[in-house]
Amino acid sequence: MGINAFIADISKPHQRSFRMAMMHFVPTIGRPLGTQLGKLLYEAGGYNCVIGATLVGRAVGFILLVVRLETFKWKPKSTEDTPIKPIKKRHALSPSHIIDSIRTATKPRPNGKRMYLWIYLIVLLSVILPFFGEMTIGFNYVRTRYSWGVDEYSDYRTVTEIIDIVGQSICIPLLGYLQIRDSLLIPFLLSTVVIRDFMKGFADQPWMYYTGSAINIMGGYAFAASRSIISKCVEDHELGKVFALLSSAESLIPIGMSQAYASLWKATSELGAPGVGTVFFLSGFLTSIAVLISICSLFSLKGHSIGELDEEPATFPQYR
Repeated sequence: MGINAFIADISKPHQRSFRMAMMHFVPTIGRPLGTQLGKLLYEAGGYNCVIGATLVGRAVGFILLVVRLETFKWKPKSTEDTPIKPIKKRHALSPSHIIDSIRTATKPRPNGKRMYLWIYLIVLLSVILPFFGEMTIGFNYVRTRYSWGVDEYSDYRTVTEIIDIVGQSICIPLLGYLQIRDSLLIPFLLSTVVIRDFMKGFADQPWMYYTGSAINIMGGYAFAASRSIISKCVEDHELGKVFALLSSAESLIPIGMSQAYASLWKATSELGAPGVGTVFFLSGFLTSIAVLISICSLFSLKGHSIGELDEEPATFPQYR
């Protein structure tokens, strides 16, 4: 939440998608090595060893983050011509923070920005919903369908992450250079996620499961693009509030979705093909909702970006 708000605040609107995508890409670089390291740690000391190493890594990351933020030379925008409202002091656990976040997301905005804010909030959450569910049943699925063990699953994760790294290292800079509008990219990227889900659901052979993952090398960019559009729907001083609301929703989703997917898997795991892939069919259906909503938004915007809503209305669509 904080990092997304910070990046949005120090970046120009046309830079936000690229920078948020790079933030998503950086953890991807370490996943192939991390997956294999996790396998070795599990063999050496079980879950305690894996979780202990994770705790140490997060502590080191936290220290590096604090040091970098403290040494960052930030030049905030001048507020000399902007009337300053008195600041209400609240403690960190005050319920007023929740109320402020909800008010920020629901208050009227010019040029239909409130509608687009909620459209892309729903799009983002519709993609995140199945993501957490699939994490719950991922290993059980391949163990049941392909008789994989920890080694085979770790190898699969490593191979697919390497494919993602190669694909994203080429595509993300290319998209940053081409400056293609986020509203145009999102439906296409989400469509690859839908194809991945249905291909995994119908995958009778392991190579089909691998192929399904390879199709979705840029699906993660949709997260960055959606967050970028959301950040353009609000004022700069409201970024923290709207991302706090989004982060709260992302934190609550795993509570229900993990149990829902686990229950669905329990009911369908012995059905055989293609019924055993019902969990992925559900994911594809949920993501399809996001695709349809994003397409409606694209035509509503007539191909233009959110930032152009404040400018003189264009006389013709620009779908490029």
